[in-house]
Amino acid sequence: MLFTRGRGKRIHYYNVEESIIFHQEYEDDPILNAFGILIVEDSCTPFYEYRGKWYFYHFVDNVTYEVGMDSLTKAYTLDFGRYTYNPKNLKSSNINFQFGTTFPYVINLQGQNNRYVMARIGIRNRPYILLVYDKSTAESKCIESFIESVDFLPRKVTNEYVLSWCTHGALEKYVNQEMLDESNSLKFRDLINSKEEENPIIIKYYFK
Repeated sequence: MLFTRGRGKRIHYYNVEESIIFHQEYEDDPILNAFGILIVEDSCTPFYEYRGKWYFYHFVDNVTYEVGMDSLTKAYTLDFGRYTYNPKNLKSSNINFQFGTTFPYVINLQGQNNRYVMARIGIRNRPYILLVYDKSTAESKCIESFIESVDFLPRKVTNEYVLSWCTHGALEKYVNQEMLDESNSLKFRDLINSKEEENPIIIKYYFK
């Protein structure tokens, strides 16, 4: 499956064995098309998997779709209150590449497990916030910062933990030593004190 730039339908289903594109979906507005693969922080993908199904979201649209073999089905819509808008109503004369002046928000990352939907969102030139929707209570929370003073990239959400990853040099942006038990604290110190660049680091955050 590919998400492409250009006119026409954006999502292409590719058969590896036959080397053909056998289906196409999601023909969005030409204005949004210009922002379809705008480089956002940390090279995030607009697709994620949950319970064997794949989901797609456009980073300036609050609708998330379930990806079928021959169609997209609306899965859910995020509600941003007064920030909610229809991006297709934007005028081309107002478009620029500063989302805070063009778009009220951008969705940088998104995922879900059996209980939560999580989305990392930028709003009006502010630092990214974490939106957490609790399916069991139908309540939403916006987390602007953590007591550990770290950033959080929910790249893969599971029922037990959230996976993230970062470059070796960025580790202290997402983890600090006070968060860790003794064993992981030793690993953290070794990585921070390493004088050579390491491979990207996988971080696992457990739910309590």
